Amino acid sequence: MGGPKRQNSRCRAKLCDVQFPRGGRVFQDSDFAKWLEAVAYSLMWHPDPALEQTADGAIQDIIAAQQSDGHLNTYYIINGLDKRFTNLRDDHELYCLGHMLEGAIAYQQATGKDELLKALVRYVDLVDSLIGPEAGKLRGYPGHQELELALVKFYGITGNEKHLRLAKYFIDERGKEPLFFRDET
Repeated sequence: MGGPKRQNSRCRAKLCDVQFPRGGRVFQDSDFAKWLEAVAYSLMWHPDPALEQTADGAIQDIIAAQQSDGHLNTYYIINGLDKRFTNLRDDHELYCLGHMLEGAIAYQQATGKDELLKALVRYVDLVDSLIGPEAGKLRGYPGHQELELALVKFYGITGNEKHLRLAKYFIDERGKEPLFFRDET
């Protein structure tokens, strides 16, 4: 990829040494997550130690970037944590988390490895602490439906009612007046 390397003090992983044009795209994590999900399904049918090792390395790079509060979206880690959760409609932040959960679930089912799932518990906990119907929280929801489905699957693995409640909140909140996205913009 073209462009100069971006060095960033917030980065704790090799991902910050990757050359992203203009700092990457807001949806870049969904591309990784869908690749990981495809790898998982491939490994279910055709075990491939080299492919699994490649995926394990990529997962470790992503996990190494996780912030101390649980945040794990490489676009915002590279481009500024102050921008996170400021444009839920257009910036794919929650959509990417949904795809990351889907990929991590499939990978755990294929390999038994749950490192990424464990990291995503912390990220989901952060989202739950910041977004919801309670006073002081952002009353937003994902701009693109994906996280809702992933949270229901996640609940099936964790048994944590919080994951199911968060999915229900996103589903119920979408389309309610006053419209969050109208107020957000």
